[in-house]
Amino acid sequence: MKKSIIIIFLFILGTSNILIKSKNTKVTYNKNEIISASYVIPEDLEELDENAPIILKGSFTGNRKIDEDTNIVGPSTISEFKVYKGSIENDIISVLEPFEIKDNNFTNIEGYIPMEENKEYILFLRENDISEGKQYTIKFISFGKYNTSKEDNIVNQKSNIKYLEEVKDSEFISESQEICDTYINIKGEVLDKYLYK
Repeated sequence: MKKSIIIIFLFILGTSNILIKSKNTKVTYNKNEIISASYVIPEDLEELDENAPIILKGSFTGNRKIDEDTNIVGPSTISEFKVYKGSIENDIISVLEPFEIKDNNFTNIEGYIPMEENKEYILFLRENDISEGKQYTIKFISFGKYNTSKEDNIVNQKSNIKYLEEVKDSEFISESQEICDTYINIKGEVLDKYLYK
């Protein structure tokens, strides 16, 4: 299924190396700042497997910073990921997540929710070679990230969300119930194939 939506606006990221947020500050979840993108939504795990050259299991370490690369369109944050399983050289890698928290405002692409510290994920990635070293981009935005918890915490996006805290435990957010259902089905396939592999 193909989703063709034009990117609404571009963000040019600042040059300062900013910590994402302090622990005690409420971050505003502004629905109007969700950026739409043109991308193919995978129909099943087979399509994910065919299009993601790297599949890893691991956890977010808690370290992240806003991406300073001005060539990237839209919000981007570099998150440190500890690899448990997967064919890759390093135990710790840099994963680009399609969101940004700046001035206590949360901006994301297509309803993406950031990884949470010390939770295990299965990620479908591609490698980016940059001058500073390797980084990895999540394929298919939210469809390339799966929390290994058996609980499905999927949110059909509502207009009354005020703070990121309200949805930070969510794995996936969309305004379309059909897209939510597709995500849940693919997650089941992902866990069946990769959780204990």
